[in-house]
Amino acid sequence: FWLPHALRDSALTTKTVTELFGLATSGRLRPLVGRDYPLTQASIAHTGLRMRRSVGKLILDSSR
Repeated sequence: FWLPHALRDSALTTKTVTELFGLATSGRLRPLVGRDYPLTQASIAHTGLRMRRSVGKLILDSSR
């Protein structure tokens, strides 16, 4: 799947996005959460991203 190519073809984009959301809705596709940070540590989270220290998605939690 190459996004710029898919965006040129609306039928392909529709098919791909429909499949993507179907997988996410069914629970077969889930994000890999690397770490969560309190919102007050957003700068630390961004530093880790810039230095490529993270694996998966980072979560900034405003409730902590």
